[in-house]
Amino acid sequence: MIRIAVVDDDKIFAKQMQTELKSLFQNKNIISDVLFYIDPEKFLHEYNNNPFDLIYLDIDMPKMSGIKLASMIRKNKTDTHIIFVSSYSHFVFNTFQYAPYRFIRKEKLLQELSESVDSYCEEIFSEKQLINLQFENNTVEYKDITKMVYFYSLRHDIFLFYDNQSKRLANRAYTMDYLEEFFKPYGFIRVHKTYLVNCRYVYQIRNDQVILNYKSERTVLPLSARRMVDVKEQFKLLMRGGDAL
Repeated sequence: MIRIAVVDDDKIFAKQMQTELKSLFQNKNIISDVLFYIDPEKFLHEYNNNPFDLIYLDIDMPKMSGIKLASMIRKNKTDTHIIFVSSYSHFVFNTFQYAPYRFIRKEKLLQELSESVDSYCEEIFSEKQLINLQFENNTVEYKDITKMVYFYSLRHDIFLFYDNQSKRLANRAYTMDYLEEFFKPYGFIRVHKTYLVNCRYVYQIRNDQVILNYKSERTVLPLSARRMVDVKEQFKLLMRGGDAL
C-alpha cells in the first residue's frame, strides 16, 4: 500500500486532490491510503510517527510554508517523494534544494496530477520490481517481488505468503508450473511440487528441508528428494550471480 499525504490550507481544494488521487491510483489497481491535512504542524507530527511515500505540498500556506515543511522533512534524509503544488509558477525556483519530484500548477491540476501519478508509478514499478497478480474475488494487486516469500499449493488452490500472511490467488488463474517458469528469472526455486520459494529468504538447505529466514523467524519447508540436486545447483548459481537476486 502507498501512503500519500496532501497538505493544503484550503480544505475544499485538499479534499478535491484527495478524491482525484484515490481515483487515479485505483484505476491503476494500486492500493493507496490518501490523507489530507490543512494544518502543517499536525501533518508533521503524524509524518514523524508514520512517514508517507508521496507528499503533495502547497507552497503558500500562512501557518507554515510548504518549502519550510519540505526542509524539515529533508532533515531526516528521507526518500519520500515531494511534489510541490502552487498557483505561482515562479515558486518552482525556490524548491530545487529540497529535491522535489515534481511541481504542479493549481490551474492545471487535473492534467498535471494525472501525469505525476503516471510518472511515480512507472518509477516505483521499476525500482521495486512490482508484479501484478490476480487474487481471489478477481482483485488485481501489485506486489513487490523482493517481499514475496513463497508460493504454495493446497489441494486446488495456490497461495502467496507475503507480508506475514497468506493470500489465495484467483481460482484456476495460475498453476505452480506456470509460476515456476515465470518467477525463475527473479530468483525463485521450486523446492517441492507444492512450494516455490524466493531465494532471498533461504537460510539453509538440508537433505530434506529448506529453511527460510523471514523477519528473524525460521520457516521449515519440505525439499523433494528428486529435486534436491537441482535445487542446490540453482541456488549456488543464483548466489554466484549476486545481482540476479
